[in-house]
Amino acid sequence: MMTNETINIFALSKQDTSVMKGIAIIAMLCHHVYTCQPEWVEAYPFVLTTMGVLGKVCVAMFLCCSGYGLVVQYEKVLGMTTCLIDKLRATIVFIIKRLIKFYSAYWFVFLIFVPITIVCFDRPLSAAYGENVNIVKRLFWDILGIQGFQSYNITWWFNRLIIIFYLTFPILYATIKQTKWLGLVVCFVAMRFADKFGILNYYSLMLWQFPFVLGIAWAVY
Repeated sequence: MMTNETINIFALSKQDTSVMKGIAIIAMLCHHVYTCQPEWVEAYPFVLTTMGVLGKVCVAMFLCCSGYGLVVQYEKVLGMTTCLIDKLRATIVFIIKRLIKFYSAYWFVFLIFVPITIVCFDRPLSAAYGENVNIVKRLFWDILGIQGFQSYNITWWFNRLIIIFYLTFPILYATIKQTKWLGLVVCFVAMRFADKFGILNYYSLMLWQFPFVLGIAWAVY
């Protein structure tokens, strides 16, 4: 039987998650720098290609930290409520606060980055969204963070993913609480076969759900 003292050994502190996020940022830089410079890859094929590919682990690290952190904050909120209605209301407020925090940071970057890139680097919206499309509609979806890989900045594909995970977090949390490791195994299998069954734009969701749920399970158990 695991005691509270044993569980605390495996718990993550804020400092631990900061270290993990720092490593993930370095991995992210390696991934984007070493996979976006073809001339470098030609000169140093093994080292740069390997570092670039391995750097993709940053996505899993960010998602794992996010899943873990959400559980810690969510359980504090649930601990303040007793009846089911209060828990439901607290859950809705919790998700709304997470989305407000996300959008306040994203829109700050968006409103600075996009105009500067258009004016100073001569990259119009059509260069990202396409010529024969509804630019206003694409821009609106991009402002909402759900444009995916067709975002003005392609790295913003992650926004749609994390928004979906925020919205489905209470369900994933309840699933892990009720099914224990079975839910985690299902997510792992979905990740393993994402390329075969991830149709209709669900590929990224199936692929990255496991590290997010792994963070949830880590925090719960």
